Amino acid sequence: TQSNSSALYGVTLTNGTIDLNGKTVTCNFLATGAGTKNLTFNAGTLVVRNSTTTAWNNANPTNFTTTAGTGTGKISMTGATAKTFVGGGSTYNCTLSNDGAGAMTITGSNTFTTIANGVQPTTFTFTAGTTTTVTNWNVSGTAGNLVTIGSATAASHTLSKSSGTVVSNYLSISRSTATGGATWYAQTTSVDGGNNSGWLFTNPSR
Repeated sequence: TQSNSSALYGVTLTNGTIDLNGKTVTCNFLATGAGTKNLTFNAGTLVVRNSTTTAWNNANPTNFTTTAGTGTGKISMTGATAKTFVGGGSTYNCTLSNDGAGAMTITGSNTFTTIANGVQPTTFTFTAGTTTTVTNWNVSGTAGNLVTIGSATAASHTLSKSSGTVVSNYLSISRSTATGGATWYAQTTSVDGGNNSGWLFTNPSR
């Protein structure tokens, strides 16, 4: 189903499959309804532009799946002010990218192929007490434009990657536990905001 808002539609996926098939589809928000539903990327990009507490709202995660297909798919959150990705504790076989200056809150213990950012500065806020599992962590800022990593409340969240080495730059990190078997380098360009575990604020040895 669709609802019209600010000249773009919102999408509610209730039953069946949305196959992006290599295309870029822009909507104001996406929500899930009851039913068996699938989002297949096939190298496509879903752009969600709203700045709301439910810009992405996986309100009915039961029987919700994602399929990578061919190529790399992407969910691009472009809201210029605060927005929320209500993950529903699901697996997202794609890249989730914060491509808007507004802070993005990610709720639930979800799994992503990649978490990334396309703008600096920006903010990623995770629900305290949850674990976000990634295959790739591609989040970095630039000099004078830090990317902030934190928790929604005064308790820690967990970021987990099973193996390998994460190398990020220009982050401001607080209340974050980095774990899972990977080595997590924030490097000397980043700021330790306190209450962190697993993050190394040193540069990897060459």
